Amino acid sequence: MDAHSQKGIWYDLQPKKLAKKDRLHPWLFAQYIEAPSEREDGRWYHVFLFRNEDRTVFGMKEQWALSRGGFRDLATRVVLDAAFRRELISSDPMLLKLWKKH
Repeated sequence: MDAHSQKGIWYDLQPKKLAKKDRLHPWLFAQYIEAPSEREDGRWYHVFLFRNEDRTVFGMKEQWALSRGGFRDLATRVVLDAAFRRELISSDPMLLKLWKKH
């Protein structure tokens, strides 16, 4: 994904099925999709993105096919499972650029 030539679609996401005690968290979530016609490789591209409110921690999980549970389930897991969240954290500078508009 090239943040400079972003042609795809951006969707804000909310976690689902969070207990009331877990609803106050610092995480923001999004899904970014590129259609085959927008890509040189002719494939669908889906990426789950998250960051904290302070914009100091960024994470992502790329997928080439949309999973059954969807990215809202991943958002819930990022909120509830610190070890899983750490696995997805990335220092890729592209994430800063991508989130700059959001």
